[in-house]
Amino acid sequence: MTAQDRSQSPTWVRRTLGPMRRGSLRGSIFTLMSAAIGSGVLLLPYAFSLVGLPLGLLTLFFGTYCLATSLRLIMTISHITGCDSYAKSAAAVLGPSAGRALACLMVGEALCGQASFIKFLSDLLPRVLPSVFGGFSKPQMAVIVVCLAFPASACRDLSVLRHVTMISFFSLAFMATLVVSGALGGPVLDDEHMEVIMHGRGTSTLHVLPQTWSIVLSALYCQHVAIPVYRQLHNSDSRRVNKVLLRSCTALSVMYAVVASCGIVAHGAATPENILLAYPKDHRAASLAQLLTGCSLLVALPLGVQPARDQFPEVLRAWRALFQALARFCRNLFSAQELSGPVSSTMRVVHTACILSAAASLAVVFPSVTAIVGIATGFGSVLWTFIMPVVMILILRHRAGKERCLIEGPGSGIRERLLSSPLSSPPMSPCPSPRFSPTPSIPEIPPMTLNEEEPEMCMHIDEPDSGKRSTVVFTGKTREEEGSDVYSPPHKRNIPDHYEHYPWSFHFVVGVFSLCIGSGLGLTAAYQSLRRVLG
Repeated sequence: MTAQDRSQSPTWVRRTLGPMRRGSLRGSIFTLMSAAIGSGVLLLPYAFSLVGLPLGLLTLFFGTYCLATSLRLIMTISHITGCDSYAKSAAAVLGPSAGRALACLMVGEALCGQASFIKFLSDLLPRVLPSVFGGFSKPQMAVIVVCLAFPASACRDLSVLRHVTMISFFSLAFMATLVVSGALGGPVLDDEHMEVIMHGRGTSTLHVLPQTWSIVLSALYCQHVAIPVYRQLHNSDSRRVNKVLLRSCTALSVMYAVVASCGIVAHGAATPENILLAYPKDHRAASLAQLLTGCSLLVALPLGVQPARDQFPEVLRAWRALFQALARFCRNLFSAQELSGPVSSTMRVVHTACILSAAASLAVVFPSVTAIVGIATGFGSVLWTFIMPVVMILILRHRAGKERCLIEGPGSGIRERLLSSPLSSPPMSPCPSPRFSPTPSIPEIPPMTLNEEEPEMCMHIDEPDSGKRSTVVFTGKTREEEGSDVYSPPHKRNIPDHYEHYPWSFHFVVGVFSLCIGSGLGLTAAYQSLRRVLG
C-alpha cells in the first residue's frame, strides 16, 4: 500500500467517530443491541438469584451462542430464498399456509414483547417524573407510552433510528456502573448471602432453570430485526456480517454478565424483578439510570413494532380465512395486500396503531412481566427463532440433495456451499477465509429453484473445514455432447437416480443440538408460566 492509499483509507478514528450512515457497521450493531436491550436486562439479576451465579453465567453464555446461531440461520435462509422477510422465506420453503401461521406466531410473540416494554415503562416513568406522571393509573400510563412511541413506530425504515440507538448501549453501560458500584460498596457478605450467590434461593434448580432460561432469551431477543439489518447492511459480505454478529453478541453478553453478577452480589435473595426498583426513590444515580433505561425502551419499542407490522397483512389474511363472514369487512378496513406489494402509508399507520393497542391491552391484563416473558419466549420466540429455522434449513438441505443438477452460474455454487454448512458465515461458503467473498448483494443472487432440475452441472460438497473449500464436480458432458438429452425427462437421462449426500459439519451439528436444548427449556418455561397465570 502506497503512502497515498494509506492517506485515503479510513482510519479507525474516522470509522469510529465519523457520521453513522445508513447500512454502516455501527448502525447495524447498535440496531441489534437496541432491539435486544429492553425489559430482559432488568430481569437478569432476578434470574441469576434463582439459580445462582455460576449456573446463571453458564445459561447466559449458552444463550448468546444460541442467539448467534439463530441469527446466522435466519440470515442464511433469507439469502438462499431471496426473500426480504422471514414469513416470506417460510412460505417459499414450507408453503403459503406455513408462512401465514409463522406470521401469526411472530406477531403474537411481538405483541407480548411490546407489552413487557409498555409495562416496564408504565412503572419507570412515574418514578422518574412523578410531577408529570404521578397521578395516572396503569391503563392511563399504557396509553401514554403508546402515544410516545407511536411516531417512531409508524416510520417505514429502521435506519431512521440509527442516531438514537446508541442510547441503549449508554444506558446499559451506566446501569452496569451503578450496579457494580453498589456491589463494591455493599456490606460484607454473610453465609446466607453467599449461599444465594452460589446456589440460588434454595428452590429446586431444575424447576427454576426454565424460568431463568426464558428471561435470558428475552434479554437477548433481537432476531426480529435480523433480516432488516442484513438487507440494509452495506456491502454485506461474510466479514461484515461476522463483525456485526460477533461484536453485538459479545457486547451484550459481557455487559449482561456484569449487570446480573453485580446485581445478585449487591442484593442477594432480596433482588426484585426490576433491578432498578431495588434503589430508593431519592437515589439520584438510580433515577438517572431509570431515565436512560426508559429512553432505551422507547427506542426498542419501535424496533419490535416494524417486523410485526410487516407480517400484519398475512395475519389479516389468516383471520379472514378463518372468519369468512368478516372477509369483506376486513378487506375494506385493513386492505390486506399481496406479499410482494408495498403497504401504503395510511395502512402502515393503521397497522401500527392496531399492534400498539393490542400490546397495551396485554400489558394491562397480565399480572407480571415474568409471566409475559415466559409465555412469549416459550410459545413464540423459541418456535420461530429456534425450531423453524432448523426445520427450514434441513428441508433446504434435503431438497438440494435431491436436486443434484442445478443451473450453471455463479449463484448455484454459492447456494450449494451455504447448504453444506449454513452456520458458517452467511452469505459465505463453509470456508471462513476472508480471501473468498462471493458477490453478496441479494438482488444479484436469484432465488433458489426448489422444484426444478437441470442437468448442466452436478454439485458435490466435501466436508468443510478451515483449509478446504467445497468442490464443484461437473458431469463431464458438454452441451454439444448432451444434445437433446439436456431437456429430456429424468428417467431418460444418463444420470444416476440417487440422493446426493451433504455432510454435516461439526459446527452445524453443535448448533442444531444447542437449539434443540434451548427449545426444550423454552417450552417448559412457557408451560410453567401458563400454569401460574391460569391457576
